[in-house]
Amino acid sequence: MDLLLSLLVVSAVTPSVVLQDRPRSAVLHLSAGAPEVFIGETVTLTCHVPGEPSGWTFVWYKDGAPVQQLGTVGEGRYTLRPALPHHGGQYSCQGLRARAWPQRSLPSEPISIRVTGGWVILQTPPQPLLRGAGATLTCRVRGNPRLQQVVFHKDGRVLARQSGPQLHLASLSPRDEGLYGCRATWGKRWGWKTAESPEVGVSVRDLLSEPVMEVLTETPVRRGQDLVLRCRAQLTPRRPGLRLRYSFLRGGQRLGVASSQDRHVVRSAAARHSGRYWCRATVDGLGLGKSSEPVLVRVIEDEEAELESTGPSRPEHPTDPTQAQNSPGSSQSPSPETSPSSFWNLTESSAWEAMTPGNTTL
Repeated sequence: MDLLLSLLVVSAVTPSVVLQDRPRSAVLHLSAGAPEVFIGETVTLTCHVPGEPSGWTFVWYKDGAPVQQLGTVGEGRYTLRPALPHHGGQYSCQGLRARAWPQRSLPSEPISIRVTGGWVILQTPPQPLLRGAGATLTCRVRGNPRLQQVVFHKDGRVLARQSGPQLHLASLSPRDEGLYGCRATWGKRWGWKTAESPEVGVSVRDLLSEPVMEVLTETPVRRGQDLVLRCRAQLTPRRPGLRLRYSFLRGGQRLGVASSQDRHVVRSAAARHSGRYWCRATVDGLGLGKSSEPVLVRVIEDEEAELESTGPSRPEHPTDPTQAQNSPGSSQSPSPETSPSSFWNLTESSAWEAMTPGNTTL
């Protein structure tokens, strides 16, 4: 019985921290064809879950609903052959795996497929395009005849007149977003033919989202608790080979080394661990990184936690108020409003200075 009580006391005083892996997002990409194709051509979509390639089966969606056997499914691939106009739409996928317990990935970002029966199409890489990267737009004519002239335009304004079918956009930025199209002229036996493509929207996105620092431990943190931090950042899934590394800092002091773990645990937090925490996410091999906004963390004693949860205790008074006032040994207790705090009775500015890196150590 004593052993059981001891275990209960230890578990109550030293809370455990269980770090669970978040579900991974499935990644969808085009392994054959393009987002814009002619009727009768082939499009193949491939789905996988990064870091865990085996044991997955995949559910396919078109415009948010499970597909009704529009194409051929197998080995993480979904093929439209031949592509028909009703195949056009937004496709996505999700991984399922049954092991010790069922696992489900997060859905992939969608890829838009457009199937046309016209003469000319403008082919773009899968959207969205990445900020700072380059992209090539291709003006295609059915049957791939020799072209006399190609005119590229954006939002109704001519960008280029040339004989080649490709237009390269370098170092993309948000100003490159818009509606693009092309007009092609080519020779036929009886003369020349000119046709216009449908317009295609181009969007540009940052490769790395803005990191957000999260405190997973309930705040204010009690002394002796584990302080659990998480850095939330996301890569655009169009680049599945890239990996993020995370750094955690308090003020200007780095906490350990950068790693692929998006969480950091400060064991048995004490008052000296109070301060401003922030994180930085960097893309391995590219030198690209972004930092989060700082988050203020306060570590308090158990007594302070009790005061914050219940408020200051009131002194006991005798039944007869006049007896309390006239009693020789009585003394008036200080008002709770005027009693100094044991630790945090600082001005806002002095409390902030007390948490700067120069005044805190791990």
